[in-house]
Amino acid sequence: AVAEADALPPGKQKLEVMAASGDEDAEHSMAFVHPETLAKLGVATGEVLLLRGLRNRRSVALAIARADVPEGSVLLPAALRANVKCARGDVITVSKAEITEGAR
Repeated sequence: AVAEADALPPGKQKLEVMAASGDEDAEHSMAFVHPETLAKLGVATGEVLLLRGLRNRRSVALAIARADVPEGSVLLPAALRANVKCARGDVITVSKAEITEGAR
């Protein structure tokens, strides 16, 4: 897990990236996170996370709570890892995405 001494504002955390495999890797829009980590972020299952990786690359994903994911880590499928330019073991910033309604 990652040390919390990085002085991030509330609702943001630095999480270690884990590689998804099998059925988890088939769903490209989901990020699997420990339930307690989601609670610290102020996010419920099904809400949208903003993932910020290397070189400030950003992507969004649906937050899915999974107790078998270590606390302080996020399990990402290959497509999401490629979008944020990160690899297994990298540390990325994760926060709740602010989604607004579009105008017609």
